[in-house]
Amino acid sequence: MRRRGRRAGDRAFLEIGPSLNALVTCAGVLRTALMEDMPIEDFDLVLNVNTRGTFLCAQKALPLLRAGATPDNPSRIVMLSSVAALRPKIVSGAYAASKAAVSQLCRVMAAEWAPSGVLVNALAPGTVDTPMVAAVANPAASKGYRPSGVSPVGRIAQPDDVVDVMMFLLSDAARYVTGTTIRWMAALRRRSFRPLVPMKRLLFALCCWPRPHGPRIKYSTFTTGPTTSIRRRWNNSPPKPASRFVTTCSTVWRRWRESCSRAIPVTTSCAK
Repeated sequence: MRRRGRRAGDRAFLEIGPSLNALVTCAGVLRTALMEDMPIEDFDLVLNVNTRGTFLCAQKALPLLRAGATPDNPSRIVMLSSVAALRPKIVSGAYAASKAAVSQLCRVMAAEWAPSGVLVNALAPGTVDTPMVAAVANPAASKGYRPSGVSPVGRIAQPDDVVDVMMFLLSDAARYVTGTTIRWMAALRRRSFRPLVPMKRLLFALCCWPRPHGPRIKYSTFTTGPTTSIRRRWNNSPPKPASRFVTTCSTVWRRWRESCSRAIPVTTSCAK
């Protein structure tokens, strides 16, 4: 079956002609299940269609894209990734893995094929109103999968919204854009980011980091009559706590906590 698929792809591109200006790989499937319960057939199906199919189409179209590229008008490949590659959800592990692979294929192909005049980019949209999403939106058949829902714009993205961004990548305005995965959503939800190492512990470790012993210059002031003088002398005593550094770290810690408590909405728009 795989050999028949490759031969069918060869025949399809031979029928197109001697050259090609653009390729859009947008075929995709979604199967939902917990990773421990996912059938291997569904896992293979998702990876074969979303990742293997994207790779084979781009590979077979490359000779035609090279033939159609010129120094002033490079050929284009636009791949359909997903925001699931960056922010995966439960019961969609296979889909998230396949789209993450597409984003990495985009970067590698862009680096390898740019000298041939072929630009490769990808789109990573959020929830789009398509039959595939509608099929898993039913709670009875979703197995726990929940779409992202309505964005702050007030609606779910439509296929035309994705096409508008795609047309930008295919236009002359994107002639210097390659190897990019555009994370495309109406807005991101409010949330705070928690680092792997809590900031408070990190700053405490920096404050307690041992300083090297040895002769250091210490400045002291003393008053003699109406004037104040500064005396410079060597100090070999053990190091004292860096009170100024501790104060600075405390200030950084307080400002970091304040920034985490504030919601910073991020919006992305595309003019039609």
